[in-house]
Amino acid sequence: MGLPQMARSIRKQNRRRSRIEMKRLSVLSLALLLALGAFTATAQAQEGVGAGAGFKWGVDARALAMGGAFVAVADGYSAPYWNPAGLGLATGTRIGGMNTNKFGLDINFNYVGLAMELAGFRVGAAFLGQMISGIEQFGPDGQPIGTVDSNDLVFLGSFAMPMDMGGMSFMIGASGKYYTHSLAGEQGTGFGGDVGFLMAMGGIMFGATVMDVGGTKITWTTGAVDKVDMAIRVGAAFQMAEPLPLTFSGQYNLDDGSLHVGAELALTEQIALRAGGQLPQGGDFLFTAGAGLSLGSFSVDAAFVQNPTLGNSLVVSGEFVF
Repeated sequence: MGLPQMARSIRKQNRRRSRIEMKRLSVLSLALLLALGAFTATAQAQEGVGAGAGFKWGVDARALAMGGAFVAVADGYSAPYWNPAGLGLATGTRIGGMNTNKFGLDINFNYVGLAMELAGFRVGAAFLGQMISGIEQFGPDGQPIGTVDSNDLVFLGSFAMPMDMGGMSFMIGASGKYYTHSLAGEQGTGFGGDVGFLMAMGGIMFGATVMDVGGTKITWTTGAVDKVDMAIRVGAAFQMAEPLPLTFSGQYNLDDGSLHVGAELALTEQIALRAGGQLPQGGDFLFTAGAGLSLGSFSVDAAFVQNPTLGNSLVVSGEFVF
C-alpha cells in the first residue's frame, strides 16, 4: 500500500472512530439527563406547590390538536416551549402566535414564538401570558369584598446545536426563562431553565425535555417563596411520505404520569388534518382534533381540546415562514 492510500485509510478509520464516539456520547448524555430528571422529580414531588402549572398546558394549535404529543416533533415557532432542541429542525425564520380562552373560563392564554438562525446557531425566543380578570375576593365572613386580577408571564430565550453523526442527526438545546407573576398588588419573579434532546434516524425521531430543571423558585414581594415544579417529557414520532405524508407521535410526561398520542395527515400541500388525545393518570381519555391551512409563507391552525371537567378549549394559531 502506497503512502497516499495509507493516509486515506487512516483518515477513514479516524472518522469512523469519531462517529462511534459521538453516538456513544449522545446516548450517554440522554441517559444521564433522564436519570437525573427522574431522580430529582421524585424528591420535588413532595416540595412543589404548583406555581406555573397553567403554563404546562401546552401551546400551538397544531401541537394541541395532536394531543400535546410534540416533544419529538417540535419543528416550528413553538420549539422554544416544547423542546429547544427542535430549533435545529425549524428551517428558515419562523414567527408565530397562539390565543385561546382556556376552558371557556375567561382565562386569556397567549403565546408568541420565534425561531431563526444566528451566527451558525439555531436560536429562538418566546413569550407566554396568562391573564385572568375579575377574580372575586371574599372576607372572613364569606361576603364578597371586591375583585383582583392575575397576570402570569414567562419570557424564554433558546438555542440549539445540531450535529450530524453518520446518518443520525442529533440536536441538543437549552432555554433560559424568566417568570413574573402579579396578583392583588404583589409580584413574584424567578429565573429557570429547560434542556432538550432530539435524535432523528430516517423517519423516526426521539425527543426528551426537562422543563424548569431542578425546580424554579418564585420569590414574592411579600417574602413568600413559591416554586415551579420540574416537568419531564419523553416521546417519539414516526413519519411516512407515502401514499400521503403522515406523522404519528407519542409522549409520556413523567411529572404527572399522563400519556399523549397524536397524528397528522397532510391531504395536500395546503391542508392538514390532525387528531389525538391525552390520558391523565387515573383519569378519562381526552380527545383532541384540528386542522391546518397553509397559504404560501403563512399558515393558520385550529384545535379543539376536550376537558369535560373544566370545559373545552378552542385554540387558534398562525405562523409566518421567511
